[in-house]
Amino acid sequence: MFGLCAIGLIPGLLVGGLLADRVGRRPVLLAGLALSVIGGGVLIIGAYGIGWLFAERLIVGLASGSAFSAGAARIKELSAPPYQERASWRGRAAGRGAMTLGFALGPLAAGALAQWAPLPTALPYLPQLVLTAFALALVTKTPETVRRDAAGGPGGGRWGQVRVSGLAEPRFR
Repeated sequence: MFGLCAIGLIPGLLVGGLLADRVGRRPVLLAGLALSVIGGGVLIIGAYGIGWLFAERLIVGLASGSAFSAGAARIKELSAPPYQERASWRGRAAGRGAMTLGFALGPLAAGALAQWAPLPTALPYLPQLVLTAFALALVTKTPETVRRDAAGGPGGGRWGQVRVSGLAEPRFR
């Protein structure tokens, strides 16, 4: 089951990063966050069958990979000029620390809810759903950091030439 998360994570990182360079950070990040909400919902349904848990791991792997690749680039770009002047140092620090704080406090909060709160197979996942929905709203209000050319994208056209060129190397055949 854990392997399915990695199977989704790898293409999410590779393709998500390329798409974020071509179509923009915000659309890829929004798609990753939306997939995360779907994965959270599927995880709650997982109490009714193990197949749902396998599906959830794959969905969350794809969501995490695309959100990590686009989100990390976006946070770095929003912390540099010309966006740096718009945000206070507190805002930049919050953006950089939010993911680390989530990784630290998320399992602690979910574990406490599973151990001591009612509905241990559903309630621990609700904070993730609420916080991800909140993140979706916040991402829509931040500026896009990828500059597009006259044709609509950084690579000539909205989709440019989205491909994973490294896979053509002989060692991957």
